[in-house]
Amino acid sequence: MKYFFLFLFLIVSVRGEVMAAPKAGLECHEFDFGEVIEGDVLEKSFILSNSGDEDLIIKGIHSACSCTTASIESYNLKPKEKTNFNIIYNTKGKDTGKDDESIYIISNDPISEMTKFTIFAQILERKEALNNDNN
Repeated sequence: MKYFFLFLFLIVSVRGEVMAAPKAGLECHEFDFGEVIEGDVLEKSFILSNSGDEDLIIKGIHSACSCTTASIESYNLKPKEKTNFNIIYNTKGKDTGKDDESIYIISNDPISEMTKFTIFAQILERKEALNNDNN
């Protein structure tokens, strides 16, 4: 009987170690800036968190377009720790209409090594926006 409890203890211990891992989390995975005027530079901050039981290490942040840059304040988050995830979106030279840009956060999260964040905007032509203000 004592071997059974020892065996059970070992299984639970090993399973607990295997289950311990970092987990990247964002308060949301997309954001819509709404209607903006071509040429506007937009900034927004979000919260990136580690809801896992091991340190979350951010290995990199990549944007699909040079018009969008992102940064974080801390590249190593302890369990339950949070940091700011900052985005700058430059609409200069963008075509009018609906636009979306993706940002990828690369980390040591074993379930989701790449976390995708998408921003949206409806870009208005500068003179179109001025005409709307005069009406």
